[in-house]
Amino acid sequence: KKVLVVSDTLEALEHIAGRIFERPSSRLETYGVTGTNGKTTSVFLADSVLNSSGRKCGFLSTVFNKTCGDDLKRASMTTADLITLNRMLWEMASCGKKAAVVEISSHALDQGRVRGLELDGAVFTNLAPEHLDYHRCMEDYLLAKAKIFKMLKPSGTAALNADDPMVAGLEPGIKVGRVVMFGLGPKAEVRATDLRLMSDSTEFVISAE
Repeated sequence: KKVLVVSDTLEALEHIAGRIFERPSSRLETYGVTGTNGKTTSVFLADSVLNSSGRKCGFLSTVFNKTCGDDLKRASMTTADLITLNRMLWEMASCGKKAAVVEISSHALDQGRVRGLELDGAVFTNLAPEHLDYHRCMEDYLLAKAKIFKMLKPSGTAALNADDPMVAGLEPGIKVGRVVMFGLGPKAEVRATDLRLMSDSTEFVISAE
């Protein structure tokens, strides 16, 4: 029997998972989505857009996971542990997927459950009081979610909600290839206009500067 002694078990697990599953996020066009509300919807929308553009896409979300083909499997939690996360991304790459969209919770970011994940794009939808029994205050909650931008590749894109002051306030500290502001207000570069909310659907026109 052999025992491996390490100073940081999470760091060691990151390297082990990366080695076993061949760092799958580096083989995929990978996008992460965080925020209090709208994460799952954003994941489904991104998956639809990517597939419509000809890039076969898989996704991991709170409700369902899609790794191989178009079959949906019920998810057990928002963001899985490091081993499971890497295994599911490896399944996507092995099944011919070219892109992946991953829903990432504040708990996963704070606990290091997504360490080693390399993102081409990161979306922060919004921030509202939630999970404060864990994060203690809104500032800590914000800082936990903001860790998603440290996972971006140097050429990656960060997308921030321009209508949420706490989220938009992160822009100066994000050092990546591009930062895009989205929303309804005048500060948004990508803006939804002519918004129509109906009982069974929502319609709007996207305006991009």
